[in-house]
Amino acid sequence: MRDLLVFTWNLRGNVEAAKLAISHLSSWPNNGISWIAAFQEAPRALDTLLKGAGNVRVHDHDPATDHNVILSSDDIVLDPDGPKHARNLIVDRNHRMAGRTFACAHWSGLRFLSAHGKDRLNWPTDGERQRWATTVRRVLTSFWSDPAPLIVAGDLNANPWHHEVTDRSGWFAGRPGEQPGERYRLEDEDVYAVPLVNPMWRLVAGDRTPGTFHDDHDGLRWHCLDQVLVSRDLATRPLVPVIRGWLSNRSLVDEAGKPLRGRVTGGDGDAAKKIDYIYSDHLPVEMILSGEVVARACDVSTRRR
Repeated sequence: MRDLLVFTWNLRGNVEAAKLAISHLSSWPNNGISWIAAFQEAPRALDTLLKGAGNVRVHDHDPATDHNVILSSDDIVLDPDGPKHARNLIVDRNHRMAGRTFACAHWSGLRFLSAHGKDRLNWPTDGERQRWATTVRRVLTSFWSDPAPLIVAGDLNANPWHHEVTDRSGWFAGRPGEQPGERYRLEDEDVYAVPLVNPMWRLVAGDRTPGTFHDDHDGLRWHCLDQVLVSRDLATRPLVPVIRGWLSNRSLVDEAGKPLRGRVTGGDGDAAKKIDYIYSDHLPVEMILSGEVVARACDVSTRRR
């Protein structure tokens, strides 16, 4: 039974980054591993790039927007009996969340939610972040209303310790082995929040603060904004996420540990000083889940219904 690789990367519209990601993902089935991936800010040329790619299936891509694309290896298909996320005007008018249910030869009913959180530049205050977190919880709860294994992957635009990630009115995701109770009823709503596990805490524990997004805000050069969250039934074994600085034999960072940058663009004034990233100012995150654990969680979920 194949293990399952989960991959997420904010490509920042870069064609070369998309080429690297597709090449990297296409190689995994040759190693006996299936995969599901979430891209954010995919380039407009993505459809063209995918035409020549092997071992790739596209499940969610709106060419009019670039916030979410869901792909998988070709042995994974949409589950016709599973839901997709309920429409919400706040997130769907620009495709910031995309939920689908998947199946393969060994399991079915796996929920996968690709997410691109509101940016912190235009939504900086605690009140704005809390309003966004409440919307996230409503969409998540409608998609995940019955017991089922769930994976959330994407650029959350929040560190693992931010309230919109940890609070029950947001993603409600905590450290492995330290989740709160089974569920909590949300205030003034007949809706219950079920906690998720955030394996990214294994990377930021102690004095280590590796990250996925390069920015000097709050005194941190890198922020851990890109994450993979899972339901507790998928975390019965230790999960080890990896922040990749290399893909397909290409480095994504320079010798100083900063994102590789390209040439200075032409133009007058400030435009002449603009520097384009060769790949992205985000680094990709990937994590492998045991195929046996995924199959068992899907089987238990089916028998509960």
